[in-house]
Amino acid sequence: MAKASSLSNFTRAQVYLTGHSLGGALANLAAYDIARSLERLPNRVTRVICYTFGSPRTGNHAFAHDYCRVVPDTWSIINDQACTQKYTNASHQN
Repeated sequence: MAKASSLSNFTRAQVYLTGHSLGGALANLAAYDIARSLERLPNRVTRVICYTFGSPRTGNHAFAHDYCRVVPDTWSIINDQACTQKYTNASHQN
């Protein structure tokens, strides 16, 4: 992965990240890290966009709050009928 400072020749950029399951959680972390790094560069107009599929929640409440501020263009696609989701919900009811 290129360092954010190596993108300094570009004034506009879009960065897309995606992942499934654990890869989705890693995509969230990478999106946050990239967006935070790009915030520090002057004269930047950068969109970091993240799409995840069936990924677990990443981080605690404080991280989630800051993540939404830093990477507002995030889409999480889930299947609420998946057997793993049913198993997880059932295990929390006990």
